[in-house]
Amino acid sequence: MNSRYFYENFADINELLSAVYDEIVTELGAVLAAATREMSDDSGARWRAGIRAVLEFTAADPRRGKVLFAGAGGNSVFTARRAAAKRQLRRMIITDRRRSGRDDDPLAGEVEAAIYVGALSEMAREWSSGSLGTDLDRVVDSAMGLLSPGGILS
Repeated sequence: MNSRYFYENFADINELLSAVYDEIVTELGAVLAAATREMSDDSGARWRAGIRAVLEFTAADPRRGKVLFAGAGGNSVFTARRAAAKRQLRRMIITDRRRSGRDDDPLAGEVEAAIYVGALSEMAREWSSGSLGTDLDRVVDSAMGLLSPGGILS
């Protein structure tokens, strides 16, 4: 793309990066919604389906994982977008805790949500880079084993 066409569509590189990130997040949101739409109230099953969907989504096109979890290093656009996505995921976890009647200690819920989001982001980054192998079932099972029973999803 030459610069004339670029600037007809984007004000600058940050606007392009924002559009790329937002498009991938929109696609991932649709994948997550489809994966969990028919789930029961079992939060463990919903989280298992969500983890699997994220990892399958990034495996289908490794560029997605780079944009979502590792791309462009300290680029301010990606940094801001990732921070917003992590806040949204933390809110989802807190909502899930409340729905399941585990809202007796709000601070503990915030800590658990922060740990989960950080761990999931790192796991997805590692999966996207290929360092966790190719056995999706084992990766998802291992993640769920850490999250429950007695873990964050308990």
